[in-house]
Amino acid sequence: MATREMVLEAVNGLPDERIEEVLGFVSYLQWREGLLEDQSWFWSLAWQARIRQGEADIAAGRTKLVTAEDIEEGLAWLDV
Repeated sequence: MATREMVLEAVNGLPDERIEEVLGFVSYLQWREGLLEDQSWFWSLAWQARIRQGEADIAAGRTKLVTAEDIEEGLAWLDV
């Protein structure tokens, strides 16, 4: 089996949340190879720290998804 086929088979068996991690790693590899130079900011240490903090906030329930339809509810949640 070719390497590409092995990768595709491995990815097909992963749950969705792990697929997102794989996509992030692929993006990193593309950036490293110079294929995504316009996204190099994302891989800076400062930006990665912000990403980790945001993920921690989501996991701890410190966030609220707000859409245009429920903006008033979102503002109330912020106590604005």
